[in-house]
Amino acid sequence: MSNNNWKTFTKKSDQVYEKLNRTGELGRLESHNLINGTCLEILFIDNLLRHQLNNKIKESVFDFCCGAGFLSKEFIKMGHKVTGIDINEDAVTYASKNNPKGSFIAGDATKYQEFLPNEKFDLIIAREAHPFTRVGDWNLHKQLLDSFDKSLNHGGSIVIAHASFGGNLSFDSIDFHRASAYLKTKGYTIIDPVCYFLIKHLKINVKSYTVTRILSTAGVIIQRLLNQRWISFYIAVKN
Repeated sequence: MSNNNWKTFTKKSDQVYEKLNRTGELGRLESHNLINGTCLEILFIDNLLRHQLNNKIKESVFDFCCGAGFLSKEFIKMGHKVTGIDINEDAVTYASKNNPKGSFIAGDATKYQEFLPNEKFDLIIAREAHPFTRVGDWNLHKQLLDSFDKSLNHGGSIVIAHASFGGNLSFDSIDFHRASAYLKTKGYTIIDPVCYFLIKHLKINVKSYTVTRILSTAGVIIQRLLNQRWISFYIAVKN
């Protein structure tokens, strides 16, 4: 599906994961929001699904580009059946050791159907996944969305979490407007990107979609003023 050499984007993380797997030391990951706050992120996603679309995170989760399995760990703790894939073998080894109830695969995530040809999931999440955040290749993104569609149960959700601007970002990335237009032709219901920053730092459990949108808009304004890279969540539900 992809001819990209993803290793050109992973040199720093490769070093971090090698040390993590060898020593168990988190190092620079200690302060990463994957370590601090992933439970709140999952709750945030579930609230969006419940209160905007009368849906929820169901049983099976596919963690696309799962890294060392920190997000997967939180899903497992909440009782979900989790499968993850990542190109970094050290990260996958660490994820497997620390999440024995999960299933983790070392390989190119853009070719995940070679490893999981018949698997179906209720949630597919790509959180800061390089195939969406480091290249602006619509053909690749369309192919991945088609693969996700084939792997997703009816009523299931695709979540793409990504900081698409700010912080002098130098990479192209997925065009959410184009993705929405395409998925709508397949009958998906879309929640356009929601900036999570203020909700995260205020540590509030927002159940009102109107309040969520107000906080998201305020967060985006602050993000642009300060030129920061803050993550937003894009959600598509298969009807």
